[in-house]
Amino acid sequence: MQLSKPFIQFLVANYNSIDHIHILVKSLRTYHPGVSYQLLVADQGSTDGSLEYLEKLEEVKLWKLEERPFDKNYNENQRYLVDKYNLWNYLHPFFVKRTKEVDARKFHGSAINFLVGKVDAPLFATIDTD
Repeated sequence: MQLSKPFIQFLVANYNSIDHIHILVKSLRTYHPGVSYQLLVADQGSTDGSLEYLEKLEEVKLWKLEERPFDKNYNENQRYLVDKYNLWNYLHPFFVKRTKEVDARKFHGSAINFLVGKVDAPLFATIDTD
């Protein structure tokens, strides 16, 4: 039974999770603790059908990649910390590239940070699709 306002909101960063998202939704529908819940989902540019699947679910509030504002501070904060502690020589090339990535909205952390600002339930938890 869904109440008008959810008691708990689950924050989900979604990216091409079609193989797992069905299991997550089924699990929540089957085993939730008898309270109302809602999934707050920030999609990160999925192309596998998971976005279309989530759009059809009544317990999901969804933000597509293009609906979310650019997270200008995300990369700047990462670069600041790397510079502050002089970590450039210790970073794997993958992470060096990530600190220079233009669209941080595609990062898991950025998606979760966005969703935290959307919480209006008394409780929330982050949950991964897999």
